[in-house]
This record gives sequence, structure tokens and C-alpha cells, in this order.
Amino acid sequence: MICPKCRRSFYFLEKGSQTQAQCVKCHHRGAPQKISYEDYHTELYSKPYRRTLQTDPQMHRILKALAIEPNDVVIDLGCGVGDYTQAIHFFSGRVAGYDRDINAAQKKYPHVRFFELNFSKEIPLPDACVDKIVSINVIEHLLDWDFFLRECYRVLRPGGIIALSTANRNFLLHDLHYDKTHYHEWTLEEFKKLTQTYFKTIQARKDCAMFNYYPVNFFFKYLLKPDLTWIGRKVVED
Repeated sequence: MICPKCRRSFYFLEKGSQTQAQCVKCHHRGAPQKISYEDYHTELYSKPYRRTLQTDPQMHRILKALAIEPNDVVIDLGCGVGDYTQAIHFFSGRVAGYDRDINAAQKKYPHVRFFELNFSKEIPLPDACVDKIVSINVIEHLLDWDFFLRECYRVLRPGGIIALSTANRNFLLHDLHYDKTHYHEWTLEEFKKLTQTYFKTIQARKDCAMFNYYPVNFFFKYLLKPDLTWIGRKVVED
């Protein structure tokens, strides 16, 4: 979102609020400006691109850490064009992708299951029925990230693993590559703190995908960290 005072894109919703935002640069507070995620979504997914285990170092790390077994039930929340869902399909056929618009994913991977989902609503699955969850660069676009995490906790089985990625607010070139559709952004420590309410952290790091720049991205991944990767486990207290 764009700050109405300093016009910088560092105007994020305050914790627990869907009506008040604060600029992290000039500290102005006020109501968030409306943005068109639909236009952003259409433009993003109209571009030809493909993430694979070979071209995306972040995907490689995430799927290795998830250690998906053939019988694991896996859901990809905010699957986009379905690249992660397709990659997971190689490990387990019991995978499904969810997004608000699944047309692009269905066309790209017609053999994989995709379902439409508004992430302000409950995930249409019973409690404790999923072994692994993946959600790549989704949570920053949601008004109520806490509801999203609660839903992930609800459908994940005890001991199940969840992998999230999001934008790194401390990214060196953040000011040049901001995304005005983000309602929230966090530092690594902030993101670990908000997830620990529901999950035990297994792994948390500043990360780099930049799959569009393959193979140059394998050099940049040591210098630039535009993303955060977090992996956690559902632990149920006795």
C-alpha cells in the first residue's frame, strides 16, 4: 500500500487491525487505501514463467525440508500457476492447489487438482487431515494473517509441517522493488514471532528465489535476500 503522506510503499496494516495502517518510514497512521489485487493477480499470472527444483533455490530448500512422503496429504495455499503444486506432485499424488483464480494453473497442469478458495474464508477441509502445507508469498496479501494461520493450524495434523514464504522487509533493495499490494511485511524476527503462536519453528532464514533470473540467480542468492522462508511444525500440548 502507498502511504498517503510520503507516497512511499511502506504503509502496512497494524497488528490486529483491518482499518488502521502505519507507514514504517514517516509513521503516518490512517485508513488503508484500497488496492486492486485482482488486477495484480491477472497481470502476474499472464506472464510466462516456471518455477522448478532446478531453477528456484528456495523451492529446492523448502521441498527438501518438507521431506514429502508418497502417502502424504499436501495442500498448496495460494498456488498461483501451480508450479509448487506440480513439483510436489512428483513426490505425492495426494496434493491439491488452492487459489482465488485457478484458471492459469489448470491450463498449465491439467493433471493436477486445483480448487478455488477465498482466503478470508475457512479452508474447506476437516480438522487435522493434512500432513504438509505450502504457502508461497501469500500471507502478505491477506488482510487477516492471523485467521489464515489459525486455519492452517486447524487442518494440519499434529506433527505436520508447514512452509511459508513472504517478503523480507529488510531486503537491501526493498525500496526499489516494493509491492504495493502487500498489506503486511515483516523482518525475519518479526515473522518468527507471529508464527510461534501456532507452530514451533524448524527453520527460518532470509532467502532468495529469483527464478526468472536463472542461472544468474544462483550467484545472487548469496548477495540478495528479497524473501523470508519459514518452516514450522504443529505441536499439540498434552
